[in-house]
This record gives sequence, C-alpha cells and structure tokens, in this order.
Amino acid sequence: MHYTGPVYRPPPEADTPHLEITYGCSWEKCSFCNMYHTQKFGISPLEDIEEDLKELSRYYPEDIEKIFLVNGDAFVLPARKLLEIAD
Repeated sequence: MHYTGPVYRPPPEADTPHLEITYGCSWEKCSFCNMYHTQKFGISPLEDIEEDLKELSRYYPEDIEKIFLVNGDAFVLPARKLLEIAD
C-alpha cells in the first residue's frame, strides 16, 4: 500500500480498507487543525491507486462494501476522476 505521511481515520473505520487518493490538505488554513502541516497537498498517482486496489483485492477477496479514502481531501477531485477510480 502506498501511504504518504501519517494515516488519519476515525475509529469506526478501523476495520474498513483504506485507500490513499490524495495526501495532505487542500486548504491547510484552519487555525484549529494541525493534521497535515508537514505534508504538502498532492494527488496520488493513478498507478499507485491501481496497485493498492489490486493489493486490497488480495486481502479482501469478497466484495468490498466500503473503502475509506485516507490522507487528504479526496473530494476536491473532479467527480469524473473519482468515478474512474471507483470503476
């Protein structure tokens, strides 16, 4: 699995497969948050995402109902790109 920096996820997602689509924070101006101060925002290469999905399919051979997108703000990506990844 490709992870850039520390992985943040809520406790209820502890058993959910994690997939990094982006890393860092696209905003990084919140005065109350210091989660990604040391990590510049970026988008994971599609090749890394594809490799990670193949790896997840080996660990979760059954249908995966849910994947938690970690390490950034994946929803800043265009819906078309997210749908491409979901396919």
